[in-house]
Amino acid sequence: MPAVRVLAISVVSGFLLLAIALPVFADDILSNLDFEDWDSSGPASWQKSAASNFSVTMSSDSGQTKSGTRSALLNVNTSTYRYIYVTGNVSPSTPYRFSGFLRGVSGSFNAVLRLAWYAEGSTSQLSTDDSNSLSGTSDNFSEVAVEVTSPATAKTVKARVVLTPASGSTANSLLVDNLSFSQVAASSQNSQDSQVVAPAPTPKIDWALEDKIYVAKEFKTTKLELSNFDINTEYLLKLRAGTEEGKLTKLQTKNGSAFLSDGETWSKFPLIKTDENAKWAGEIKGFLGEDKPDGKYKIQLRIRKKDTDTYLVSDMKEITFLPETKAVILPLPPPATKPAVLAATSVSAQINLATPTPLSTPSVSFKKATPTNFYLSEIFIISGATLILLAIIALWKLSPELFAKLKIWGKN
Repeated sequence: MPAVRVLAISVVSGFLLLAIALPVFADDILSNLDFEDWDSSGPASWQKSAASNFSVTMSSDSGQTKSGTRSALLNVNTSTYRYIYVTGNVSPSTPYRFSGFLRGVSGSFNAVLRLAWYAEGSTSQLSTDDSNSLSGTSDNFSEVAVEVTSPATAKTVKARVVLTPASGSTANSLLVDNLSFSQVAASSQNSQDSQVVAPAPTPKIDWALEDKIYVAKEFKTTKLELSNFDINTEYLLKLRAGTEEGKLTKLQTKNGSAFLSDGETWSKFPLIKTDENAKWAGEIKGFLGEDKPDGKYKIQLRIRKKDTDTYLVSDMKEITFLPETKAVILPLPPPATKPAVLAATSVSAQINLATPTPLSTPSVSFKKATPTNFYLSEIFIISGATLILLAIIALWKLSPELFAKLKIWGKN
């Protein structure tokens, strides 16, 4: 084989191997991120979080687009946050970058780009990640972005543009254009001239439960520590459990004296606040009703940032709820037998005297004698009387003169 031909084949083979080895990253996995396509309901592929007090209109005026001919104008006429979102498929444990250009037109608010991750077939968020925020109005667009690795079980993402009005602000407008969502290399770093803020440390939830947990009995965490959360920020806590990972609705969370079912509104659940070090430590209590079976359950802690739809979930634990423990009522011992009355040992003790009725006055009370004491008293009286009688008889027999004198004295 000619040397030139061998060299050509080698070069081609080398390029093929290189192409196979290099990762291929899809750009703009999500649709209509440049807001150039519109239909009767608004920007194509995009949806709104709520219909009331919220509109999304097409803007094509000079200075209101970053590039192209159109952008999206969000108008929020309420003090509650609103957002638009587009949905797409993603790969688990994969780095992605979501960026775009925002411009505040009117009002007072904060705006961010947010990624909400979902497991396959699930409607519950695994977690969310936010970009750096834009505050206030400006004549120019500013870039915001977030670069993060998707959760290990993520299959779907909702990319959102979120506008949160400042307190008391009810008329806010935001322009959005040139968004981008793409997979990136794990070693990717932000360029020095970029306005992107480095991602904050990942929030951490460190928690543990009691060793033995029973059905129909309150239980609590033995350890619950949050770190790397937002500084001085309020969060709501909820315990969730179920026999299947996708149906964690069986447990109740305790707040004060109330036990809240999984479907209660978030505002009723325990509220905590992180400190200046972005940490919090405490406990949370739960309860599995007596109508639920004992056995193995999957349990998880969900933490939601107050007044937002942003929440995080802990690792999933598997615990065993033991059968309900009920108090055993033991039978009382039989009553003790009354002590037997002493048997009479003489004929005189058999005299049946009526039991005297104790006197009753307002200030004096008498204790009724027991049968044993009463019969002993009878014996003493009769014995005493007998001795006296015997003494008189003996005196009469031994000294009749003295007895006669005693008789005379009795008359006198």
